Amino acid sequence: MSCPFYEDFTRNCAEKFKAIIHFMTFDVCQADDKYKNCVIYAAIIENKPICPVMDECTKDMRKLSMKIVIKLMKKKNILKILDLDEYCFSNNYEKCMRYKAIQNGEKVPTNLRPDGSESDLKEMILQAFG
Repeated sequence: MSCPFYEDFTRNCAEKFKAIIHFMTFDVCQADDKYKNCVIYAAIIENKPICPVMDECTKDMRKLSMKIVIKLMKKKNILKILDLDEYCFSNNYEKCMRYKAIQNGEKVPTNLRPDGSESDLKEMILQAFG
């Protein structure tokens, strides 16, 4: 069975999370039960709020290899590693330093984490696969 948000070759989840177009391939949507590991599917099913600037905020990740991004999005611990659960998929997004920078029209440094600390995106990727 394919994802319930994938209808007539359209990912309806993209209406709520526009950045998904850049990060996911249709194989996740079409494959039997793979969609249950999708970060976006889980956020929608659990009715989590989604940060309104996530599309802008995730531009840095789009520069990564699509194979790496797809593998990252399938990792169950990726929400915790990238602080997605605490900020991006919660009402705490207004406390996110990346959100605040975007709202102020500032360029968001690649290494800026939602809590204001800095870390290397490559290190976070290694942590996700570790």
